[in-house]
Amino acid sequence: MRLSPWLLAAAILLSSYSSASAAPRTIPVPGFSSAGEAVVRGAGGAMYVALPADPGVVARVAADGTVSEYRGGVTPNFTANRQPRGLAQTPEGTLSTIWFLMSGGLDELGRITAAGVVGRYALSDGRPTSLTGGPDGNLWMTLDGDPGKPDAIVSLNPATGAITPFTNGLDGTSDPRAITPGADGALWFVGAQGLGRITTKGELSWQSVGALPSSLANGPLDSLWYAVGSAVTRLGAPPIATAAAPTALSAGPDGALWAAGPGGATRIEPGGATSTVSTGEANGVDIAAGADGHMWMTLDRAPFLVRVTVPPRIDSLQGGSGTIDATVSPNGLDTDVSAEAQNADGTWRALGTTRVPASTASVPVSLALAGLAPGTTTQVRMTAVNEAGTAATASIPITLPGRAPVATTTPGPVEGKTVVVKVISGTVSLKIPGQRAYAKLSGTATVPMQTLLNTSNGRVQLSAKADGKTQTGRFDSGKFRVNQLRNGITQLTLAGPLACGKRANVSAAGKPKPRKRRVWGSDKGGSFRTHGRSSVATVRGTRWLTEDTCAGTRVRVTEGSVRVWDTKGGLAVILKAGQERFTPR
Repeated sequence: MRLSPWLLAAAILLSSYSSASAAPRTIPVPGFSSAGEAVVRGAGGAMYVALPADPGVVARVAADGTVSEYRGGVTPNFTANRQPRGLAQTPEGTLSTIWFLMSGGLDELGRITAAGVVGRYALSDGRPTSLTGGPDGNLWMTLDGDPGKPDAIVSLNPATGAITPFTNGLDGTSDPRAITPGADGALWFVGAQGLGRITTKGELSWQSVGALPSSLANGPLDSLWYAVGSAVTRLGAPPIATAAAPTALSAGPDGALWAAGPGGATRIEPGGATSTVSTGEANGVDIAAGADGHMWMTLDRAPFLVRVTVPPRIDSLQGGSGTIDATVSPNGLDTDVSAEAQNADGTWRALGTTRVPASTASVPVSLALAGLAPGTTTQVRMTAVNEAGTAATASIPITLPGRAPVATTTPGPVEGKTVVVKVISGTVSLKIPGQRAYAKLSGTATVPMQTLLNTSNGRVQLSAKADGKTQTGRFDSGKFRVNQLRNGITQLTLAGPLACGKRANVSAAGKPKPRKRRVWGSDKGGSFRTHGRSSVATVRGTRWLTEDTCAGTRVRVTEGSVRVWDTKGGLAVILKAGQERFTPR
């Protein structure tokens, strides 16, 4: 084993959607010294990679980045001269098993159980050429028949080991390969007669598509996609040209199709737009979506395996009487989401922005439609930009009904006693001292000191009075308690649970407790500071992050500068844009 650590008031029709801006980037995965062939996602967020070296290796990359190996001649039941090619996953009860082909010598099938045990199956009557997990929970393979015997499609029951061959419609020249599950509940494959389709009951049919495809995938629009030469085609649609001939296809979490090929990866939108991610002289071999929101691609030369960042995704865009709403998938990266309205001259004006923290889950986002005239239709767009610089944009026409809202006034802040909180975007809640539960906040409110604010899914503008002047800052992505010090500085202390002990990792409801808490802030007046467990940050006209972990507190600056000091004492340090400081507990 080798270890390597690493990380509106009516429904509106969607009028446009695109992903653009900076291209995705690649992140090398350390711990590999030979070319990868196949890659597949396994249980627990792990990725498995087949390395057909001699001796062959199947590597497992855990969710935390640890790499472990199942090596021929070393791992029990893994023969030294077998070279693993092709990978597939099938469920067995609540567990998952990884299957792989063993070429070289006898034709065998290998499997790795969830417990990490390697097993072998000897195959008769032919040589397996591809394999995949089927919609029925069985393992499906294409088989190149021995001389004098027909080629076959084979189903293997993982629980019993029973193998069922299907040969009707096949002969010794059919050459089936590249089998993959389709959205229609059947299995599709490539053969000498074109595209083959077989149901889980063994009913086989053929469809001619001209030249023979090189790879298949169940992709966007719940359709079968295939590659022929330097083009990718959705079944029944016109081909989409690509820069190079794809070697593998896979659906991405961003609603696009991804292709591995010479020089890197190609991202293909359902509408036909393409973009490339270069890997230099290294060629992409196989590609698969990972549990971390990235695409994983094997290469024929160093660095052998890379993760490819994926653009964020915007779904279910709609407008209400005062907001534009959608669900945003950040796909593993911190993502800023903004809304803009189109002016009469075609230019765009900003309406608001919020930050969606890095995750692989879809997050509801709501931004206020400020300044839109009631009774008129305005084109409004939402844009999501992740920390890699890749963007997704969607737009809709919105018509606000009724009369213009009547202006109301809110008492201003009182130094040392109250602050004014205004919701800029998203969902915000607060808990005033003495209250037992959080209450949803909308619009603007004046609240007392020691109020708890939850901006995990929203953004607020905070106004405080200091020396007779009103100072404002904007904060998002976390929970914090507001207080004002005698010197006029408004302090935000990070709040919320932080599970640091082994017994504290799961709540009474059975849900995992967070191991981090954070807040993002921006301020131009220098009258706010954030307080973590181990350090305090006073701003000097900036945008900064304060994040508590069980190990300490991290402060990161993206604009301006921040003065940071250890809560235990010591000299303060000035952090400038692009810098960060971690203070241990």
